[in-house]
Amino acid sequence: KRDEEWEVRARQIETEEQTLHHLKVEQAKRDKEKRQMQDKMLDNEELMRVKREAKQAYEEEERARARESEQNTIKDMEKKEFDAEVKKRLQADKYIDNRELERVKREAKRDEEWEVRARQVESEEQTVHHLKVEEEK
Repeated sequence: KRDEEWEVRARQIETEEQTLHHLKVEQAKRDKEKRQMQDKMLDNEELMRVKREAKQAYEEEERARARESEQNTIKDMEKKEFDAEVKKRLQADKYIDNRELERVKREAKRDEEWEVRARQVESEEQTVHHLKVEEEK
């Protein structure tokens, strides 16, 4: 009877040990799944962070391109305004030069007319003088 009790007791202990082992295995499985889930969550968080940073970098790059484009547009406008001002000044200078040229031409023509008149007057005076000299002879 004692051997039987020992056998029963041994089977109970073995069953308890198997149950404990089974519980430990199950707990280890749950712990492993929990760690895997945490790793997966961390991976997702890291992926989201990387995507966020990439999006921020892209947006910053877009803003930088927009600023550069705006600056180039401003430079182009300033250059066009400067070129227009230079052209306007050149046109004004050309107009002034043309007016000055016309004035010089008028003065030259007037001077020439005065010279022609002066020669005519001188010629007439010489003719009159010559006639007087001839008459007096």
